[in-house]
Amino acid sequence: MNDNLIDKYTDVLNEIKWDTNSFKINSECIDELKSLNVDKNFDSIDCFIKSFKIKYTYLFTNNNDIQAIIKYIKEYTYNNLPKYLYLVTLGLSDYNPDFYLENYIKGIINVCQKKLVSINHKNVMDIVDLDLYFNDEYNVSVNLVNDIEFEVIDKWINFEIVLINDNYLKNFDNDYFYNVESGNDIVTYLTKLLKYFNSFLLLKNDNILILKYQLKIFQKIILNLIFKYRQNITVDQKNDSIALLKNIIVIYDYLLTLSKDQVVITINKDFKRLNNDDSTINLLEGELIEYKKLIIRFFNHNVVAQLKTNINKEIAYCIQNYSDDNAWTDFFKKNNSTMDFVGKLLANNNLLTCYYFKIVYINTSLILKKVINNVVLNGKLNQEMIEKLKFHIHSLDYYEDIIEYKKFKDYLILVEIINQNDDIKAGIFNFLNESEIKEVINAYT
Repeated sequence: MNDNLIDKYTDVLNEIKWDTNSFKINSECIDELKSLNVDKNFDSIDCFIKSFKIKYTYLFTNNNDIQAIIKYIKEYTYNNLPKYLYLVTLGLSDYNPDFYLENYIKGIINVCQKKLVSINHKNVMDIVDLDLYFNDEYNVSVNLVNDIEFEVIDKWINFEIVLINDNYLKNFDNDYFYNVESGNDIVTYLTKLLKYFNSFLLLKNDNILILKYQLKIFQKIILNLIFKYRQNITVDQKNDSIALLKNIIVIYDYLLTLSKDQVVITINKDFKRLNNDDSTINLLEGELIEYKKLIIRFFNHNVVAQLKTNINKEIAYCIQNYSDDNAWTDFFKKNNSTMDFVGKLLANNNLLTCYYFKIVYINTSLILKKVINNVVLNGKLNQEMIEKLKFHIHSLDYYEDIIEYKKFKDYLILVEIINQNDDIKAGIFNFLNESEIKEVINAYT
């Protein structure tokens, strides 16, 4: 009985050329399919799959090109699935389209399964992408990756680990860390890797081994590179500490963003499930903590030291040529430019907002100390120089809140009184003691 129905159904499909570009159906064929579809003892799926099997066998019996096979499967499904759903449900008033859709896709996969899963490690991601394709496009889980020998998957992951680590060592040597773009470059590299592994990491799969392999990729590749970058950072006063801090901050901000990514959220859930421990911290938490500590330590020990060194070096020329207004103008212009760069770098990061204010205070305070000790207290001020210094000092941020500025104002008042031969006792000095006042008197008289 079924053989007869199969022959009738197949004859109709052949007549209308259903899975070709020449597909055309008439009313007689529609009526024939309606009468066959309502027979509850007959399942027409084999008739549809038979057509695919003939084409697949013809094209790929002697062709093991996995990528070509996958491309053909996707194109064939895309072109013919809508026609199949229309034809197979003719005459039916109550049916579940998802049932027919899943039957059809799994029927196609069954024809190709043996060849698709008998692969070498280089084609693992192709199969993973096919699994994800059917998940995303049709909400059908074919789980071909489960049928690949796990030795093949393990070999693929180990191959990727070696390849990626070699590439990292080649492109990110110690000298490169001080390049102002190295932070952005490693983030770009990590983003590309996550995109490449994305389909495997997002596979909806309850197979414990697959879950472990997903974790292995994330830990041995993504986390490992983040760890290596941090470990390779070396402190050298010859290099630009501010540029290096920028790179460290870029990675820290990337980790904060990555911790909210769906891939990482899924990986964390699986990690906790495999460890049967809901209290387990986020997989990125350890590196977030270490990068945060590195940023703070590096700021305090290196960036501040570099800023002080630069100021001491650059202001020395101004002190030697204290009456040259151009020297002071150039110094403050360069200093303001540096502080603007550091300010943007630190103020854009919530962790370092307070450090931005700290370094501004340090910068202004240090300049004022240098001016006081080397210009004011050395008897080098006249009225014209006082006005010049006032102008330049007022270009510094938060100068009014710094104790050195309050003393600086007292010193200027005192020098003006001395230069005008006024009575020093008439002056009010809130921030100078007697010995400091005597020091200025001795320097200018």
